[in-house]
Amino acid sequence: MKKKGIWLTLVVLVILVIGATMTPKKAKKEVSEPVFWVLSDTHLITTDLYESGEEFERIKLTSAGKELEYQEDSLRALVDLALEEKPTGIIITGDLTLNGERKSAEKLAEILSPLKKAEINYYVIPGNHDIHDGWAREFKKDSAVKTTQISPKNFEDIFSWSYENSSQKDEHSLSYSVAVNDQLQFLMLDTNIYGKQPGTTVPQTKGELKKETFSWVEEQLLTGKEKGVETIVFMHHNLLQHNDLISTGFVIEENETLKMLLSKYKVPLVFSGHTHAQSIKTDKKDNITEIVTASYSISEQIYGEVKFNQDTISYEKKRVDVDKWAKETGETDKNLLNYQQFTKDLFIEDGKRMAYVQLIESGFYDEKKLDAMADFVGEANWRYFTGNQLQNKDDIEALKNSNGYRLIKKESPFLLEYMDSIVEIDNHDNNQIELTCIK
Repeated sequence: MKKKGIWLTLVVLVILVIGATMTPKKAKKEVSEPVFWVLSDTHLITTDLYESGEEFERIKLTSAGKELEYQEDSLRALVDLALEEKPTGIIITGDLTLNGERKSAEKLAEILSPLKKAEINYYVIPGNHDIHDGWAREFKKDSAVKTTQISPKNFEDIFSWSYENSSQKDEHSLSYSVAVNDQLQFLMLDTNIYGKQPGTTVPQTKGELKKETFSWVEEQLLTGKEKGVETIVFMHHNLLQHNDLISTGFVIEENETLKMLLSKYKVPLVFSGHTHAQSIKTDKKDNITEIVTASYSISEQIYGEVKFNQDTISYEKKRVDVDKWAKETGETDKNLLNYQQFTKDLFIEDGKRMAYVQLIESGFYDEKKLDAMADFVGEANWRYFTGNQLQNKDDIEALKNSNGYRLIKKESPFLLEYMDSIVEIDNHDNNQIELTCIK
């Protein structure tokens, strides 16, 4: 059981590899029915930090299906789409950079800068890979060398547009609140664990709210309640457990305490990231829904469009058509011109590679059967992480009668338990939802 738990945790880990007193202000460009785009885990590494060579190839192979080489282009495609469609704002719920490289954060701010000129607000919060990450590296052809990390002060300075448009800031973390209009506020929470000095080891996967920040959150909720304002929460770590097998490191520490607080103040909706998998889950007891946005750095380049009106909040998963953007901007790189298929193939191959490693390490060597099982894992993994799970029970039954699944059921209890945990069986839609506002 211990070996099984460790391996299953590693699967998801791999697939992932301030209250200062101020005058409250509303965000610029206040609108009565705002529309926000929410994305997460962009994991940008700027092209200034790598050269083609052995070291960067190794990183690409161990990046858990993330696409690393064209992220600047993919993010520019997002910004150009926003300039065309003009949402009220864009929100990124952490892991903005690959591993906390300051140059990557600066490049992201540069890419987002046209939004500011167009008066489209953007709000970002750090993830566990962003602040004082000991893994921050620049990749030469045959070596990896340390590069400057992001300090908390750097983060606030680099993404100053977010903090300038905040209404309150927590002096104990990088958390802040946003007064969207006189009916809606956002709490942007820093749930990450990092030191005051640059990191020297791997980043902390788990997350928590400091006691002082927890108190600050309650103050913001109380103020919102007194004003009759709806509060929506954004953070990197998950409030709810979205996979039956995995919670440690992904669900925020003492989540029940936070959930009780949010329920007390009737917070209807939380957005998070961290797992890289698109998922919507509702805690019916506390009447809280959480939407986990898939990593923007993997297949489909997913973001969520959230529309707020007086009575409802509607959410729909969307994707950026990088292929179309590449054609329109005159790109000639075949991977950019076929980016959707390129990133899908990349992610599926990563899932297959993971299956091969696990099966071979467990002593299984039948090549034909290995291929069938790996193909099944690769495709199922892609559906799960992008929110494209089968929902029809007949389709799921057919899936379980496939050769790949039957072989896994017979030969690999480890893979079987993981596969069963990512196959939806209750007609559950992870791509859209509409909620009724309760103040």
